[in-house]
Amino acid sequence: MMIRRIKERFKRLQKGRARFLVALVGTIQQSIKYLSPICIYIDKDGDWYNYRKDITFVSPELNVTSLNQAESNVLDFWLVSWLPTATRRYCD
Repeated sequence: MMIRRIKERFKRLQKGRARFLVALVGTIQQSIKYLSPICIYIDKDGDWYNYRKDITFVSPELNVTSLNQAESNVLDFWLVSWLPTATRRYCD
């Protein structure tokens, strides 16, 4: 119950005037969690930017997923666990 309240308050902060604090806390937390420099900020249009070493996430909602988790989500959603394989084509 307490965690739910914290998450709800955090969601409200993402849409309020304290968005820069959310970005700062998210940047610090994610940099420590992944032991890699990460920069999170919100632009004037309200889109969240999450810069990481190998990828940048841009989303209307704050996104703090890892690259591996994002790739897994894409594969599950779009490819339904099917991965393309290399095929050989022979010309006559």
